[in-house]
Amino acid sequence: PNSVADPADFTFNLFPNPATDVVQIELPSGQNLDQLVVRDLTGRQVAQDTQLNSDRNHLDVAASPSGIYFVSLEGEGGQWTERLVVRH
Repeated sequence: PNSVADPADFTFNLFPNPATDVVQIELPSGQNLDQLVVRDLTGRQVAQDTQLNSDRNHLDVAASPSGIYFVSLEGEGGQWTERLVVRH
């Protein structure tokens, strides 16, 4: 049988946060993730990445306006979201 991590135990890290240029996204191992989606406070999608590495990815926010964003990881086990602050 396949073992699947409990979705409630899934977390990912964004750093630095607040960010000014590039954000590192540290993923836990063993998760099958389909995409990363970034939305602004209105819920509008402002970025998407479907080419995720297994443990660490980066997100360029240098051209993004200052503000609060929500970074979501989506996969077969569900969707997880963390808040990201961009300051210039």
